[in-house]
Amino acid sequence: MNENKTTERMGSAKILPLIITMSIPAVFGNLANVMYNMVDRIFVGNYVGTDALGAIAVVLPLNNATNAISFFINTGGAALLAISFGQKKYDMADKVYSNIRIAAIFIALLIASIYSIFARPLVSLCGAVPGTDMFNYAVAYQTITSFGQSFTFLNMNQATVIRSEGNTKYASFISIIGALLNVALDTLFILVFKFGLEGAALATLISQITSVFFGSLYFLRKKSMVKFRGIKSFDIKLIIKIASMGIAPSIFQIMATVTNFLMNNSLRTYGDIELSSIGGGDLAISAFGIIMTVEQMMLSTAMGINQALQPIQGYNYGKGDYKRVKETTLTGQVVVFVICLAFWLIMMIKPEFYYYLFSSNDSNLITYGIHAMRTSKKLVVFLGYQTLVSFFFTSIGKPQIATCVSISRQIFLIPSLIILPRLFGLEGVLNSNPVSDFCSLIVVTSIYINGLHKLDKKASLQSEIEKRQYTIKAC
Repeated sequence: MNENKTTERMGSAKILPLIITMSIPAVFGNLANVMYNMVDRIFVGNYVGTDALGAIAVVLPLNNATNAISFFINTGGAALLAISFGQKKYDMADKVYSNIRIAAIFIALLIASIYSIFARPLVSLCGAVPGTDMFNYAVAYQTITSFGQSFTFLNMNQATVIRSEGNTKYASFISIIGALLNVALDTLFILVFKFGLEGAALATLISQITSVFFGSLYFLRKKSMVKFRGIKSFDIKLIIKIASMGIAPSIFQIMATVTNFLMNNSLRTYGDIELSSIGGGDLAISAFGIIMTVEQMMLSTAMGINQALQPIQGYNYGKGDYKRVKETTLTGQVVVFVICLAFWLIMMIKPEFYYYLFSSNDSNLITYGIHAMRTSKKLVVFLGYQTLVSFFFTSIGKPQIATCVSISRQIFLIPSLIILPRLFGLEGVLNSNPVSDFCSLIVVTSIYINGLHKLDKKASLQSEIEKRQYTIKAC
């Protein structure tokens, strides 16, 4: 294996143009993944009903659980691949790829089995009340999409490897083509064939299978820099190392799953008490589900920037160019903040824009949703910043620090969700988010500053070594 021009430019091209070039396809690819859920909600909310819209929100914790497992393998694998490329250890890169591929196939089959067999108890655990329309909708949706989530896992795995090689365009292509197909099939199944919520689930399943097919072609046509070394290359110690490097974003998603469970159940409990005349807990869950979709769009955009930054940071850290690592992370922070600011301004100034997009027929949902969005997302503008800090430490092989950063938001959110609703009811549920955002922002910033300071020390030491080597050669 030879280092190609794509990986070589990560160590030599100008930072901002490089980030933009690599981020655009990654962002579109991530947004394409969010569009599966988003497009389903738009069609379901406008053409099926509020209960069906809420059903998609109910199963969100299960989607987060899938993402958590995925990050263990894919994020850790991406970091180790990038470092291997930077160190020119190409045999190691082959071994890493082979192991994350084997693990992904096994886990995907396991996810499909568990989610389909235990759909009813899982949906109940997520906050839906058995016997209600929302519960029945959620079970039907989850049963079908459980198989789709296994293909989503495989798709994320393939895209991770392709992106680690610097080929962000093709990684995004396989996501975008699936998302576009999902829009077409939602239109066909819901508007033409009148399949309802099941039509949205079926459209998602077919689209995800299509994305996996095109991702597989990349490797079958031998466009990849890495080669699959077969089942014999499986190394449990390497898998543990990969998982340890991916633990930060995985823990973040695990904690997000826990908070989603708590949030849905809190919205159910206090919504039934305080909003009984306009839809109760079902309406509260549906309204917050739209908020979470908007937040996912913001987070996916930040993650797209992250996915571009990660190979650049990992490559240069492996190469020993610490100044370039710091320049990359700080430039990325500026780009992400500007993007998150745009999302946040709409959420604060014109939140009804999002609600009319998802459900233009339910005035109660829109009215309550506007209040809920403004109350709960006051400080979400800093979400991208915190995500980048976590991925920064993951990229340079510091999973323990990355984990602390990653879980800080949820560590404060879980007790807030337990305490504040008991004091302030439904308003306490909503205000638990900005309280946790503020506390975690302080913690993350202090850790980030310390990490950058240590990176500066490494850069100074590296510069001193290079000067001495130059002096010796000159003599």
